[in-house]
Amino acid sequence: MSKSTPSNGPRQINLVNSKRLQALRSGSTAAESGPSNRNGSTPPLAGPDAASARLQLEVRRCLAEILRQLPPGKQRSLFKIRYGVYPEQLESLAPNEAARILGLPVGQRR
Repeated sequence: MSKSTPSNGPRQINLVNSKRLQALRSGSTAAESGPSNRNGSTPPLAGPDAASARLQLEVRRCLAEILRQLPPGKQRSLFKIRYGVYPEQLESLAPNEAARILGLPVGQRR
């Protein structure tokens, strides 16, 4: 007769203390709890920063469209040649400056 002991069975991994798993969980919950309505669209923007936020959103859309049209292995370098900045540098610029570089119309404040 063989005795079954807990050490002979499969080991259980304590997933609660895993830093990598916690990072994955927090990343997925942050993505799920992002600003969106039930239909998946972004909420309407209002307030003093609304124009800046809309412009930033338009810059991101335009950037994604431009990168989608470029060949996969050459996107970053061709974007730099065409616009004079790397895509990640463009995202870190002020929305008005990024829109000017991309040639987007910038609304005039009254």
